[in-house]
Amino acid sequence: MSAPTPSTPDDWLARWREVRVSPGADLEAFLERVPASQRPEVRELLLDFEAVEAAVGDENAPSLEPGTVLGDHRLVRELGQGGMGTVWEAEQVSLGRRVALKVLGPHLALHPKALLRFHREGRAGGRLHHPGIVQVYAVGETSGVPWIAQELVPGGRTLADRLREERELQELPAGRYRELAELFREAAEALEHAHQAGVVHRDLKPGNILLTPEGRPKVADFGLAMLQGDLGLSRTGDFVGTPFYMSPEQAAARRMGIDHRTDIFSLGATFYEALTLVRPFEGDTSQQVVQKILTE
Repeated sequence: MSAPTPSTPDDWLARWREVRVSPGADLEAFLERVPASQRPEVRELLLDFEAVEAAVGDENAPSLEPGTVLGDHRLVRELGQGGMGTVWEAEQVSLGRRVALKVLGPHLALHPKALLRFHREGRAGGRLHHPGIVQVYAVGETSGVPWIAQELVPGGRTLADRLREERELQELPAGRYRELAELFREAAEALEHAHQAGVVHRDLKPGNILLTPEGRPKVADFGLAMLQGDLGLSRTGDFVGTPFYMSPEQAAARRMGIDHRTDIFSLGATFYEALTLVRPFEGDTSQQVVQKILTE
């Protein structure tokens, strides 16, 4: 099965990090694969990444391995990687508890937009205290390495993982739709809490809803959040989010502002996919998806 097409600049960065080590890898040729609507932003991100790599080199990056200590946290094992960096299971030494430690990649530590997004995630999470939202415990930086300590959700399974598994089934389990209705009721209550706190998520999708071992939802990843009263982080005109789940207002952000209702639309698009196992808007490129959202 071929890898899914990246849908965000961070996804394209993660893909470039995979292919750049291959013989003959060419950045300009790679950028031709990026939809025209995203290409300028992705080009800037990738060129910044290459500049940082050339300046510091991988050999000078802080060594992250089991046993490494960042602040009050000792790394235990790597849980996953993405365009923004790495997530580790770690022990908070002073309290003896396990946490998920999100570490910004060294290639992005000097990138202003990446730092802004990382700090925004920490600040947004710090405002929120709800059982349906992944709790942020602490934000810090150790030896130039920014990190966010968060609640560890055992298993690290997302709604996207569940839907992928269900697409492979010959027959869906009994009671599935009632169970999904309850799951999304809880997710909606968590979003309401965020909105009451002045936080708009702006990137709600199956991959950003973690599932506890009991199947309860926890909204995660507030890196693209818009914070009320924080003008520097909530400019009208930013094209941010994952196109498949964007509201029309968010897709047309260059012409109008958005508010908490964009999350309600994205939750509805996610609910539609959970019920039908098909996205409400499909397309071969991000631009095609956006046009369908705006016109259909």
